[in-house]
Amino acid sequence: MNVRLPLSHLAIALVVFVAGLALAAPAQAAPFQEPLNFTLASGDTYECQTLTIPSGTQLTVSFVSVYTEASTTGQQVTSVFLFTTISGQSSDAFLAVPVVSTGAVSYVGTQVMTAFADSGSNSRLCVGRSTGTGTMSVYATVTGTTA
Repeated sequence: MNVRLPLSHLAIALVVFVAGLALAAPAQAAPFQEPLNFTLASGDTYECQTLTIPSGTQLTVSFVSVYTEASTTGQQVTSVFLFTTISGQSSDAFLAVPVVSTGAVSYVGTQVMTAFADSGSNSRLCVGRSTGTGTMSVYATVTGTTA
């Protein structure tokens, strides 16, 4: 017995099959890299910069790098923190930077990590220093993927 379906039925079946595949396909991770450049003003010993995460996505952070340069000697980086929010819950990923002096007024640090952050949240990178004398420029990069 040979069953012949009209071409219109085959076309409908194909559309339903392809639509089902599209619905079942997992979200593809997109590369994410955001430079965060900010300054700790004279008198400030702690400052933060908010991450801009694409709307409707979740960020998976895999690497953070930080370089600081002070306007005067005697300043030391005392802390670098990555604060994130996932599903409405704040989660502090403490980024322990192995601070290395690269001169009288500059420091560098890097950290491999896994941290998660939702778009629209107050996820941010913060830097603290030992004294508020002079200014300190911070150049950081947060790298990961969004899906």
